[in-house]
Amino acid sequence: MQRRQFVLTGAAALTGACSRPASSVPADAPDGPPGDKPNPSPLYSWTNGRIPQRPDIGWSVLTLPNGGSAGQNGFRSYLMQSVFKLWLAAALLDDVDRGARRLDDPVTITRADLGYPYQPVAEKVGPDAYHTTLHDLLRFIVIQSDNPSAEVLLKAYGGPAKLTAWLKAKGIEGVRVDGGERALHAQAAEIDAATGERQNELVDRFVGGTADGSTPNSATPDGAVAALGKLYRGELLSPASTRLLLATMAETVTGEKRIRAGLEPGWKWAHKTGTGGHANGQTRTLGVGDIGILTAPDGDAYAVAMFVGGAPEPMDTQEGWFADLARGVVAAWKKDKAVASD
Repeated sequence: MQRRQFVLTGAAALTGACSRPASSVPADAPDGPPGDKPNPSPLYSWTNGRIPQRPDIGWSVLTLPNGGSAGQNGFRSYLMQSVFKLWLAAALLDDVDRGARRLDDPVTITRADLGYPYQPVAEKVGPDAYHTTLHDLLRFIVIQSDNPSAEVLLKAYGGPAKLTAWLKAKGIEGVRVDGGERALHAQAAEIDAATGERQNELVDRFVGGTADGSTPNSATPDGAVAALGKLYRGELLSPASTRLLLATMAETVTGEKRIRAGLEPGWKWAHKTGTGGHANGQTRTLGVGDIGILTAPDGDAYAVAMFVGGAPEPMDTQEGWFADLARGVVAAWKKDKAVASD
């Protein structure tokens, strides 16, 4: 069925808004291409200007399956934090599709794998170990964003370089994985130990917002929604694995104050979050993200990705920007339906 695409409504200039830097970046933004000028998309205006236009905030919305797009700083690279676990789950499911693994393959979490501030699987680990399956740990890393499970599965998969190679082989651009949870926590610890200007420099390097793709463990909003589009269209996995991953994403329990908080009854959100806390002495957060597939009550679907890299506002304020983006999508969808019924 041909579906109307709200992001194209009444504005030819919007086409490609999230991929063309000149359409989304403030004129004074650092490290952006020369001549950038603010030119908010209609979707941005539908959020009532509640999402600040700054280099540390990026978002993209793509109408599915192959529609138009809107966004802000969609070309910039932001630290994914635990969002990388979605790509890890997808790569492992691709192995299952190819017969290299089985969902019931045995996997073990030992006490030596623990030691993170956030580790829901820890309650399953007895005096010796937790013996379970690949499928179980896939659910742990997507639904609860479990850190020990992700580190064990990333090692079993072959490491971050292999995962990045898989992304590239699937035609996914703007997404890179350079390390797992141990590496991310080690970098955060280095930031904690630093002070003053040195700490600010480390935070800047860690959270991203760069225009050259140099940020480790990062994704561009444009790259993230393009990858989600591939997942939605069945271009990454078999039909069975696609259904399984999307269903698992729909069970995610993290990020309740982000995109989900801006939705109205009847909307569905299948997603993966990433969250960094505050370093010692820092008001800036170490990366906040939420990406996924947003489905309207009538089945219209959108790939949505938003990242905030090192913003100084309180976490409630930052999560409110995600909710505002969701409200903007809902408002745009309503407007589109009203136009269609005229």
